Amino acid sequence: FTNVHQRDFMLSVIDESALRERVAGIAVVAPHPTLPREYYGQIPSEYTVDDDVVNIGYFGNFYANRGVDTVLDQLAVLPRAMRDHLVLHIFTSNASMVNLRRSVEQRRLESAVRINPYVPFLEHLTLADRMDVLLVNDAQSPKGGVNPFLPSKISDYQGSVTPIWGILEEGSPMDALGADRIRYRSPSGHASSIRQQLATFATMAMRGEQP
Repeated sequence: FTNVHQRDFMLSVIDESALRERVAGIAVVAPHPTLPREYYGQIPSEYTVDDDVVNIGYFGNFYANRGVDTVLDQLAVLPRAMRDHLVLHIFTSNASMVNLRRSVEQRRLESAVRINPYVPFLEHLTLADRMDVLLVNDAQSPKGGVNPFLPSKISDYQGSVTPIWGILEEGSPMDALGADRIRYRSPSGHASSIRQQLATFATMAMRGEQP
């Protein structure tokens, strides 16, 4: 299992106590591994980023309980002067791209969001280093339930030199990671916090600073 919450959730659905105890006795909790630094930058990429904006990278799919709609909503309501200093780079599956493009067009965010297909894994590591911020978001657990989700991309992000921005559900496995691993933190579903973090990034770019 990748985290304790995941293990405990799976154990909770085993009705037979003897089997549950047996599984608990042999279960191993091990997060996804992070590759050594020499793998980052090993494969070149022709993808370009602008130096005068904060480039926010998101690598991954979207699901009903895990998306970037709130980020897009808050990006859309930022003053144009701020939004012009941010670019959200999304690398995702072909299946996700159609709906995502529609969402971006509806919010008139074409200048602030670049949608791309997945790139090969080692190129993804190269691009992670080129971004200024790496975005990762928690899945939303059922009300009253425990969040067992730990995205695999967090292990890839942690090997990068780029700081991580996490949109986190309270009490989740990602929420338990320290500030040394997730530098910027916004609570899931808190639109004002997400908007404030975007504004902070934009202000940094306007001052010529990097996150």
